[in-house]
Amino acid sequence: MWLQCGCRVFLIAGPRPRDENSWYRVATQARIHMNGFLEDHQELMPQVVDKLVVENGTIDPNSPAYAVAVLDDDSGWLPERQARLFYKYLTRQLAPFLAFDPLPVHKRPRVVTGEPSTAARERDYPAVKDGRVNKNAQRRKEQRKRRSEARAAARALEQLQMGKTGETE
Repeated sequence: MWLQCGCRVFLIAGPRPRDENSWYRVATQARIHMNGFLEDHQELMPQVVDKLVVENGTIDPNSPAYAVAVLDDDSGWLPERQARLFYKYLTRQLAPFLAFDPLPVHKRPRVVTGEPSTAARERDYPAVKDGRVNKNAQRRKEQRKRRSEARAAARALEQLQMGKTGETE
């Protein structure tokens, strides 16, 4: 569909999982699928830019997949540092075809201070309920106490005023 609309299609291999054979199989299947389509539509061939791996065991050192190396966790997200590196190498590889925008820079470096206090560690409930005081509950308790003291002071003032009015009569 995109080729018929006049778009250019770039075939690029993503980051490599620990099982590189599956990564090569996906690249091969993508190329076979695209070549099968292009056999019937030769006029669309100039719109396809193929940057996939050529064969098992060979990776272009300028490839973004080579720069990122092998992912630690296949099911997890790509860490920001590796995603930025992938984007940097992708811009180099596709510079003859596209102009990329630079990625936004963080205003301050991110400092990892540990897990948040509400994170569930090895239990099924938040850490706040593990004997720690919830700040909202503490604030509400203090507000109730202040309101109660204000009501008690108002009652005492009323009784004091009633006592004075009773003495003057």
